[in-house]
Amino acid sequence: MEDTEVSFVWYHENKRMAIVILPLKKGPKWRTYSSKKLGGLTGNWEVELIDANGNVILGVGFTVE
Repeated sequence: MEDTEVSFVWYHENKRMAIVILPLKKGPKWRTYSSKKLGGLTGNWEVELIDANGNVILGVGFTVE
């Protein structure tokens, strides 16, 4: 294990709105989270979790009405 980082990339209607980079320190247990104030923007959103090598680990889409 070694220190690394992950990024949360937030999209609104396919436009990148924010990138949040979070460090992950080595160890057997860790946790982190990301949040985004949506500023009242309705429509389609997506957030991607990206590893330090630029690989998408997971993407989740949702709609704000």
